[in-house]
Amino acid sequence: MEIVLYIWLLTAAYLIGHHLFFHLRLLFHKASTKPNDFNHAVSVVICARDEAENLAKNLPIVLRQDYSDYEVFVVNDRSKDNTEQVLIKLQEQFSHLKVLTVREDNTYVGKKKALTLGIKNAKHDYLLLTDADCQIASSNWVKSMSGGFIHRDIVLGFGGYVKTQGFTSKLVRWETLQAAMQYFSFAQAGMPYMGVGRNLAYRKDLFDSSGGFESHIGLPSGDDDLFISENGEYNNVSFNWDDQAFTYSDGPKNLKTWWRQKRRHMSTSSYYRFWPKTFLTNYGTAQLGFYLLLPLVLIMFPQSSILWFGLILRFLIHLVVLIPISKRFKSFDIVWLHPIWEAWVTILITIVLLQNKFFGKPKAWT
Repeated sequence: MEIVLYIWLLTAAYLIGHHLFFHLRLLFHKASTKPNDFNHAVSVVICARDEAENLAKNLPIVLRQDYSDYEVFVVNDRSKDNTEQVLIKLQEQFSHLKVLTVREDNTYVGKKKALTLGIKNAKHDYLLLTDADCQIASSNWVKSMSGGFIHRDIVLGFGGYVKTQGFTSKLVRWETLQAAMQYFSFAQAGMPYMGVGRNLAYRKDLFDSSGGFESHIGLPSGDDDLFISENGEYNNVSFNWDDQAFTYSDGPKNLKTWWRQKRRHMSTSSYYRFWPKTFLTNYGTAQLGFYLLLPLVLIMFPQSSILWFGLILRFLIHLVVLIPISKRFKSFDIVWLHPIWEAWVTILITIVLLQNKFFGKPKAWT
């Protein structure tokens, strides 16, 4: 039965190697440019569907950014609430707010068509994307994010969730922290594979020359991660983890809502490029094996020094990278129970992937 111990040790070793090769490099990352070095005009593009309340609350700070030359282009995507009235009122106050209204059209799901219209009609080449329900962290958001464009065509930002009480909030914030660690460190390693539409920037010229979302237009998701997976290269992607450039959204209210959201998000992962997909699959498999086999090896080999050495080393190295990175992402409060959150999220994500594989991927934007 020692084979069980060896398999578990292999999972621990793989996780340690992943932390050292990918996550550790974030600790040594330094921005090569300053936001003030970039002074080109920027278009902020937002798609909104039945977002009257969120637009009234969140759009004013987007419109009051400390940046000399930018427009905010909002696509009112088939809204049935007071979105149009809210936007008209805001246009009376802010001349740099532009609005395009899409009337009823049931031929598409998701926001890719609306986002494409926004990008095509945006005035400037440098695009900064967010969502109507996102709260911008500061008036320096445009300045900070656009600074990453120097020598790069894509800028990845952090889109977090508002901290609230309860199990679901902690689980969502943990999963978001882990996702950010992955896609930031993969970009740093020259293998960019995703970004989040809540906080993402790229050049309009890149969008046009690559065909935009055409290759995955039939999928309800992918306007952010699949676009980066297809167009991100080792030398054209930067990332920004300046806390003034963060965005925050209200998280799912319960586990059921998160589950539906996660099924949709995970439906695109099979389309990632080979090496990122391989490393992510191996990492997830190692996490699952690590936690599923841990109770068994502790019962079978409680006196094994190599078991305890592997266990302590894995958690120690994880904490070495996790603590400073979590502080950068304003998520330090959930670190100390990280084995619990990691185990829960790993198991839940595995079930989501299996559900998508055997019962079909979501076909609607839910």
